[in-house]
Amino acid sequence: MAHALNHLVTLESKSGNGSTFIVHVPFAGETSGSIDKAKQAVIRKAQYGFADVHVMVIENDLNIIAATTTLLDQWNCRTFSATDLRQIDDYVATAEQPPAIILADFHLEDDECGLTGVARLRSAWNTQIPAIVITADHGTQSAAAVKAAGCELLCKPIRPAELRALMQHLLN
Repeated sequence: MAHALNHLVTLESKSGNGSTFIVHVPFAGETSGSIDKAKQAVIRKAQYGFADVHVMVIENDLNIIAATTTLLDQWNCRTFSATDLRQIDDYVATAEQPPAIILADFHLEDDECGLTGVARLRSAWNTQIPAIVITADHGTQSAAAVKAAGCELLCKPIRPAELRALMQHLLN
């Protein structure tokens, strides 16, 4: 982690006394309160690459929605969620713009499929919205369906860094 952040980590150890780890972090010259909102957005985009990116999460498990929303909020995304196809239709009827990217669970309740939600969102705005389908189903049939729909596939459990990298790739 220190290498990724370009921070120096040093270690001091004395036999019988213990060890001390020191993380050298650069001093921040300005506080967030002294920076205007436009500059904050530029800084957030530089940090995470997602300043105000509109993400639609299609997932039937409320705990996964909560965890995903928390993660995406940390990345400065604007998150909207739907647990079923009816909620996607409601979203389409009221939203002013399409999501920039879709994260969809493959298997929803009542034998519904997240790919159907992706198709409805794409059709409503007549655009090929980038989509990542997330599933615990490691079968070849689901993988083939995801590929045929022009989506990317991530198998559960997913790592946040893996999700972030794929999202950045699709949005660029």
